[in-house]
Amino acid sequence: MDKDTKNKILVVSSVVVLSLFFAGYYFYRDLQRKNFEAEFSVAQALFESGDVEGAKHLFEEAKKRAVDRQSEIMSSFYLEVLNYQNDPMGALRFYKTKSLDESLEKQLRAVAVNGVLSFFIQNYGNVPAMLEMAKSEVFVGEKWKDFAKDGLQNRDQLKFAIRKAYEWSSELYSTPESEYSIASWYADKIKHREVEGDAVDYGDIIEKRIGRGDLAYMVLNYNEKVPSFFSGFNKILKGLALEGLFILKRVDQKQVEDNFNEAIAILEADPGNYLKIQTAGFARYHLARFFSSASPRGNAEKIESILAPLYTAEGVGVFEFLKFAKDAKAFQEDPHRNDIIKMAKIDSRFRERLVAIGWNKNEFK
Repeated sequence: MDKDTKNKILVVSSVVVLSLFFAGYYFYRDLQRKNFEAEFSVAQALFESGDVEGAKHLFEEAKKRAVDRQSEIMSSFYLEVLNYQNDPMGALRFYKTKSLDESLEKQLRAVAVNGVLSFFIQNYGNVPAMLEMAKSEVFVGEKWKDFAKDGLQNRDQLKFAIRKAYEWSSELYSTPESEYSIASWYADKIKHREVEGDAVDYGDIIEKRIGRGDLAYMVLNYNEKVPSFFSGFNKILKGLALEGLFILKRVDQKQVEDNFNEAIAILEADPGNYLKIQTAGFARYHLARFFSSASPRGNAEKIESILAPLYTAEGVGVFEFLKFAKDAKAFQEDPHRNDIIKMAKIDSRFRERLVAIGWNKNEFK
């Protein structure tokens, strides 16, 4: 398998594996399967480094020697991630089935729910594709159809259904991914100025969910080393939630900035790791977007400095996403799109790159 193919598989499957890191580390510590844990740690390291074939071989061997049914299922989870490129819908259906399997440990069912929802994160920006997948594959059948009772006609309804599903995941077993994602939904409503009722209530929910996410992270980290990829990605999710609290003046700009900078530092500490570097690019993008929203002209130099590494290989994933964001019709009411335009007006290199991928230069006048 050539390097480009390996990298592509890593990018498409990156978010699913975050949940598996959580389940794997907590689950194995909980069951005290030290030998099994060691074997999985090697396989996880191979996956993260880009050695897909090596990781697949180890997970297949681990599945044969599983110490119990839960361990066997965990092996299957990873193999589905690795097989995603060949059969994405097969992987999605696998996770849906496991999410409903009451014979499994609740943390594994929560991982399965998060795995299903990660398909939307991977396709974020491609609104038609996300809505089609939501209607035909995800929010259908037992339990899952209940999350979309209000319909699936637009992005807002889809985001609401995703939030409801994350709430179910949280009820099964609290993970940083589910808690921070729920908090981010409420933060987005504050950014959109679409708060129903009192914004104070939304702020309280955000604070509660961030607290639960922090606690879940601490549980994971107790006597164990949290994988840096997992840690960095979840700090990005937390940063998106903190933006809502910033608008409500419950946190200051430095707290949001520090959170994103921590994510960048963690993910860029291993420059040879394609997966981490691509994720670091999104941390930089969101930090620059936050500054453009908070005080665009006052943060002009910061924004240019933050975005500079995106004009290298680190920005590949970000600009793939921004190709979809150029669709004004699909994103016309998304405040993030306005932030992108603000960034482009400040940073000429960013503006030039957007025009090169199909944005209308007249939007930046």
